[in-house]
Amino acid sequence: MGVVLIDNGDADHDFSINWWHWRAIVEAVRRTKVLPSGRVDGLHQACVGELDAAEACAVGHAIRTLLCPTLGEGERLLLDGAVSIVPPDGVFHREPGEMHKNYGTDRATLEAFAAFCERCAGFRVL
Repeated sequence: MGVVLIDNGDADHDFSINWWHWRAIVEAVRRTKVLPSGRVDGLHQACVGELDAAEACAVGHAIRTLLCPTLGEGERLLLDGAVSIVPPDGVFHREPGEMHKNYGTDRATLEAFAAFCERCAGFRVL
């Protein structure tokens, strides 16, 4: 299952990402506090989430300057904001107390997302 972000200025320019990375990225965006919480909430929902060009640029800049420098090679940013060197175990964790283990992202993915945000004319979540 994945998420596709479509550039509001060019429908042929998009960013595809799996749900496991996307949830961690959205919560990382929330922690940067560059957007109101309600705007961040919408990013979790296909056909609802959308950012304008200024918001997307601010998110890209925050990801690049605040988050990327905190992750080293082989480290992952988890859903709760913790950094881990433990790679994903490939297990789908179903227990409520362990579901957070399903989500995480890495520096390369964050950098790619930041670059998309900085180049797009805003985006919508599909």
